[in-house]
Amino acid sequence: MNDEVTVVMYHYVRDLKNSRYPNIKGLDIEKFKKQIKFFKENYNFIRMDDLIEYYKSSNKKKLPEKSILLTFDDGYKDHYTYVLPVLLENNIQGAFYIPTKCFQDKKVLDVNKIHFILESCIGEEEKILKEIKEYLGKNKDSRILLSYNDYFKEYAVASRFDKKEVIFIKRMLQVVLPEDYREKLVDLLFKKYICSIGDKIISERAFWEELYLTLDQIRLMKKLGMHIGFHSHNHVWLNSLSKEEQESQIKFSINYFKEIGINTEKMTISYPYGGYNEDTIELMKKYKIPLGFTTEVKKIDLKISDCLKLPRMDTNDFYQGD
Repeated sequence: MNDEVTVVMYHYVRDLKNSRYPNIKGLDIEKFKKQIKFFKENYNFIRMDDLIEYYKSSNKKKLPEKSILLTFDDGYKDHYTYVLPVLLENNIQGAFYIPTKCFQDKKVLDVNKIHFILESCIGEEEKILKEIKEYLGKNKDSRILLSYNDYFKEYAVASRFDKKEVIFIKRMLQVVLPEDYREKLVDLLFKKYICSIGDKIISERAFWEELYLTLDQIRLMKKLGMHIGFHSHNHVWLNSLSKEEQESQIKFSINYFKEIGINTEKMTISYPYGGYNEDTIELMKKYKIPLGFTTEVKKIDLKISDCLKLPRMDTNDFYQGD
């Protein structure tokens, strides 16, 4: 239908079976290639400017039937090493959403520390649950308002792709516990489960260099026609912040991209974790950000979808080959 646009969301795309972390929740590069072939046979790829122009123009130019856009969150080196060559070979524009703090501080973001902590304990999540319970018991804080069991009852709710124990760990370490408190806990778990492998110690800086894009790679991707977008400064639930804190996130991102020579006009945003509120929307309008992408699972309906609250499908919702 001409009134629908499919936007697909990706995170890790890599040679999983030959990776040091084969259980990370991502898409294997061979399956990605098969999915691209499927999309080319069944959809029409558009560019981000096409969608921006549709929403900006009073004279709505029809987009192709079964239009599709691909988005890639979090600024991973995967996107340069594996994704970019496939997109260029097939003349497809990807939209890459990058949290700027990890480049500025040269440290691994908590969201990624949590991913790899969970990867190291797949099927043994009870180990992490025990760690969280013991940490809460040993590190009393007046801001911790509930018992471990009460937190579990409230936040251990399964999602489409994660069982309830995994969702509980993510929520506790991403947003529920106070920021400074949870950062210390995440660091402790990251050092224990990721930085210490047998007799080897891996530094966080080495892990950072392995995980994220370089500034030169970002600049080259932009030069080659890819869309570079905002993903907040430090990958936070924006709807958990005050309006002033949210504005700081946006300013930091804009200023950093300008510092490294990336034009921020027409840059769109992917809300981390899909989290936003009305303050977020007001700020998007203030800073003239043309499109905002959520994690709501459905296709864009051009007749009714708000340009700052656009839904996306997940890569797992589509054909990936055998």
